[in-house]
Amino acid sequence: MSKKIQHKTKKTSSPLYQGNPRQLPIFDRNSKSIVKEKPYPRLAQFMWRQPLGSAVTELLLKHPQASWLTGLWCNCRYSRMHIARFVKQNSIRVQECEKSPDQFTSFNDFFTRKLKPHARPINKNPQALISPADCRMLAYPIGNNTVVPIKGKTIRVEKLLQAHKAAQPFHEGLCIVCRLAVSDYHRFCYVDDCRHGEIQKINGFYRAVHPLSLKNMKDVFCENRRQLTLLHTKYFGLVAHVDVGALLVGKIKQHFLQGTQAHKGQEKGFFEFGASTIILLLQPNRVHIDTDITQNTQRGIETRVLYGERIGTAIA
Repeated sequence: MSKKIQHKTKKTSSPLYQGNPRQLPIFDRNSKSIVKEKPYPRLAQFMWRQPLGSAVTELLLKHPQASWLTGLWCNCRYSRMHIARFVKQNSIRVQECEKSPDQFTSFNDFFTRKLKPHARPINKNPQALISPADCRMLAYPIGNNTVVPIKGKTIRVEKLLQAHKAAQPFHEGLCIVCRLAVSDYHRFCYVDDCRHGEIQKINGFYRAVHPLSLKNMKDVFCENRRQLTLLHTKYFGLVAHVDVGALLVGKIKQHFLQGTQAHKGQEKGFFEFGASTIILLLQPNRVHIDTDITQNTQRGIETRVLYGERIGTAIA
């Protein structure tokens, strides 16, 4: 990414943390227009933005036991009662699912649903970097091993990866933040043909990852429970794929914990109930991120992208 883009990104005042406290502007690639993300429930707003709610989250909800209990309920058959309402509230396209809503055995069975073949076509251009998931995306330059998504907040690459040696290849590279809302398809894939070794599990808490909550939270991405996969890719060099758990996320399921040889678009794993985030770290001079994503990031606006969709092109 050029110095000009880095300069603009640092000076931008992000509307992610301004305006209506219950809504976010999202750039929709299909309509090429700004849409408003549906407001989160008042209870979520209370936990994110009110001192008492933040205190409850810090004392109780951030701990793994709360997510374990939520997962226990979401996996029982009685939780199926929530499916119809969830579908309606979040305008989920059930026609894309392999199973009909009445065939799911629990809410989590629905939440981790598989889609029909071709519901998420994979961009086959070998030079294309694809999105790992349905998500809202931002792309930031990494300077001095630090990402500054908003004023006063930082993501230190060394702390995120919990290793100085692992962070070194990404100095002056690129950080892509992929936020999955609860309404999104929660399976994720490999962004390129690659190989990787054992996945590193990093213990931590389960704080909310929604942008409206981050302003009042601590160093969420570097303190939440997460899983690190170092991908040795065919066209983009070394890529760090970090799956970050969030408030009330039951589990992060990986298909190949001990490593594998994978192809672009192959399913890597999935998140159980809750909003989540995937962070991709790329080495410098490896990829041109698509213009709409870089321009929207400079404006502080997330871009809505889909699993398997192109988000950038390899630098020859």
